Amino acid sequence: MWEAIKKWWQSFKEWFASLTNVEEEPVPSFTDGLPAKGYEYNDVRDWWERTWSTNEGQETILEVYKEEPTGEWKQLMIGYGDRVFYEEEVNDNGGG
Repeated sequence: MWEAIKKWWQSFKEWFASLTNVEEEPVPSFTDGLPAKGYEYNDVRDWWERTWSTNEGQETILEVYKEEPTGEWKQLMIGYGDRVFYEEEVNDNGGG
């Protein structure tokens, strides 16, 4: 009889331990969706970017998402001689 109780207790302990070993789901970031929107990660500049062009490619603008040292994200539009002409903080819940 003690063997049956020990076996049951061991099974119970294993079952209970499995309840506490739940793997947490990773929290998605807005950057997860950027590749599907045409952005590529530029590891030299350490930002996400995509290029817009007009006039059959004669004029181009770079649209960028860049993480600041504070952890906040900014959206930048760069063109016309590498000049930033638009800058906005990104809401991490829905940006990108």
